[in-house]
Amino acid sequence: MKELLQVQNLRKTFKVSAKQQKVQKTKERIKVAVDQLSFCAYEGEVFGLLGPNGAGKTTTLRMMATLIKPDAGDILVAGTSVVKNPEVVRGKIGFLTSELKLEEFFTPNYLYDFFQNFTV
Repeated sequence: MKELLQVQNLRKTFKVSAKQQKVQKTKERIKVAVDQLSFCAYEGEVFGLLGPNGAGKTTTLRMMATLIKPDAGDILVAGTSVVKNPEVVRGKIGFLTSELKLEEFFTPNYLYDFFQNFTV
C-alpha cells in the first residue's frame, strides 16, 4: 500500500508560564507535548490517534495541519514535508477541528496571510 502520511521522530515542547506553573503545581518550565513520535498511515486506511488528555494528540494534529512547527522531526503528507513546504501541504489537506486553539501571535492579519495560501 502507498504511504500517504509519514510522521518521523516528531517532538514538540512548550514553555510553561509562571501562572501555568502555579496552576499545575510544578516547577517545570518546559512541557514536552510530543516526544519522538513516529508512524505511517496508508492509502485506504482509517487511522486514529488515541490517548488520555495531555498525550499530545491535538498537538500532533496541529503540526500535521501546519498550524505549529515541530521542534524536531518531520511529517510527510503525500511525500511533501510539513517543515520544508508547509504551503504545499496546506493545498493537499483539509483540516477541521471542533475547537480551534490559536496561538497568541495569531492576529487577524497573520491568519489572513496564513489562509490566503489555500487554493480552491
